[in-house]
Amino acid sequence: MSRYLIFTFLLLALSCGSQNSVHTNKIFNATGNKFGVISKSGKLLIDSIYHNIYILHDKARKILPPREEGPTSGYKFIEYYLVRNDKKELAVFDHNGKTIFDFVECYALEIDEHSKTIVKIMKEKNNDLRSYLYNFNNQQLFEESFEDIGFVNNSALIALIKQDGYKDEYYLYNIKSKAKIGPFNHMNFYTEDSSPPLGMAEEQYAKYKNLNVIFIRQKNESENVWGVINMEGKELLPIKYKKITIIDDGTYKAVIEKATKPENIIFYFYTYSLDGSSKLLLLDREMNLYKYDQATKTIHKLK
Repeated sequence: MSRYLIFTFLLLALSCGSQNSVHTNKIFNATGNKFGVISKSGKLLIDSIYHNIYILHDKARKILPPREEGPTSGYKFIEYYLVRNDKKELAVFDHNGKTIFDFVECYALEIDEHSKTIVKIMKEKNNDLRSYLYNFNNQQLFEESFEDIGFVNNSALIALIKQDGYKDEYYLYNIKSKAKIGPFNHMNFYTEDSSPPLGMAEEQYAKYKNLNVIFIRQKNESENVWGVINMEGKELLPIKYKKITIIDDGTYKAVIEKATKPENIIFYFYTYSLDGSSKLLLLDREMNLYKYDQATKTIHKLK
């Protein structure tokens, strides 16, 4: 068979396998003010029997850490529709008209394309909002409800916020491994979406955006203890240290700059052990620990 014929058959195969898209589909208003969706070629994808149909975008759910540019700035459309019927129930359809999440009475639905999950938000009798997590097969992943559910951007992790405010209680759920870790009472993110702490310039903070780690905090009897995990929820530093702090200019000049230390190592944070020792501990990019000896002005890596 000639290369020309092979190439022709390949083009036909790709054409036959092509899918519709929210960018080329059209939401239309039929007689009786009912809405449906047709493809670019005129194929009916969603019947014109619904009260309303909305195109979803990638910021139509809560992202952690929150982005400063606002909830709709720079968003892009995802390949799903939010559909409301005459009973005011909501459902999610994909760009080919397939039902992803069936109609349900609720306050709102949020969808995360990356994790293939749906958040169903219900209004309780006391007007509080509670969130429930589902997959695309309409299966509820946890029987319990949460005050809020947030998606950690560019990660397999979903933040399950049991309680936020006076008594914080957070969990992290890995949608791939199905592992749920926590509870935590605070989390600090060092990712591309995170913002510098108060008083720190954006250019100084830039290197911290590439760490892709989450600092987690738990209550240990009368004090808070800290640890570090990666974006999959894997432990990088066990939860047994005092507050982990960014190394500022003062600490760098007073300690690191004057110390004898390993070559080509950049230190990002410092902390202290809970064993009552006042020894300063330093962390590098990989969250390896280094001990600073004040008497000898030396820094060495801990095994």
